[in-house]
Amino acid sequence: MRKNHRKSTNSLLGVIFNRLRFLLVGISKILLYLVCEGAVYALIIIIGALLVNFGLPQSLAISISIALVIATLIISYTTYRQHRIITRRWRKNRQHYSMKGEVRFADVIAKILSQNSPREWEEYQDWLHDILLARRQLLASGIVRWKVTLITYWRLTALCITVGAIKLRRFARIVRKLR
Repeated sequence: MRKNHRKSTNSLLGVIFNRLRFLLVGISKILLYLVCEGAVYALIIIIGALLVNFGLPQSLAISISIALVIATLIISYTTYRQHRIITRRWRKNRQHYSMKGEVRFADVIAKILSQNSPREWEEYQDWLHDILLARRQLLASGIVRWKVTLITYWRLTALCITVGAIKLRRFARIVRKLR
């Protein structure tokens, strides 16, 4: 009786955790899109102000700005439609993905790192392997699955932050050398 209760609690926590993760990813994507879109519109406003400062009549500068806004909206809509078509096609053609949760997240990190920085991939691959090995060991030692999932996500996030910090340091060194 008690085992069933524990399983249902773990599955409920897993569902809640997955929903929260999905919600946070969605919110971050929306915020990123809105910031980028707002930057484009701010740039259009700045271009309109510069046109007025360079001596163009205000009505002509406003017309150019409106045309740029309409063009941006058309491009955004077209890009959104194209994205929807591609993702629908991908969903239809993909096979069942057996990896879930933190293992899938680790797979995504591995793909990004191997594509974007193949030279350093060997070092990052070792880190990623150690994280997944520790995950297996924690599961084998009998620790509750949701705790292992939380720990693994924490470690994967720390890996991403560390790799990002390393990349920023390298970029800062390159910028300093250019001065």
